[in-house]
Amino acid sequence: MREIENLRKKIDTIDEELLNLLNKRGEIVKKIGELKRKEKIETYQPSREKEILERLKKLTTVLKASNIELIWKEIMGACKAIQGNIFKVGFLGPKGTFTHQAALDFFSKRRFHKSSHHL
Repeated sequence: MREIENLRKKIDTIDEELLNLLNKRGEIVKKIGELKRKEKIETYQPSREKEILERLKKLTTVLKASNIELIWKEIMGACKAIQGNIFKVGFLGPKGTFTHQAALDFFSKRRFHKSSHHL
């Protein structure tokens, strides 16, 4: 049991480090958003997102590439919110339909659930 406790303490430390790094990422994202607005550049850059995802999926050694993609889509969705990007998502039919699932697959889950609408 003591070994489990020690490993959990290590996880707690890593979680705090991850949070600190995510906050640092968020600060840089804010600055990039400000520069993009100043230069009148579109803040949403799907090619950059794809580039990030592909690079990270190649680097993973323990987590599955599909899980890395899910995690980073959420991170990038949170960062888009920092930059002020707000998307409204609409899908045809009730929740649970193919269009609902397609919307869930495309947009970050956090943002989708807060602003989604079905038609």
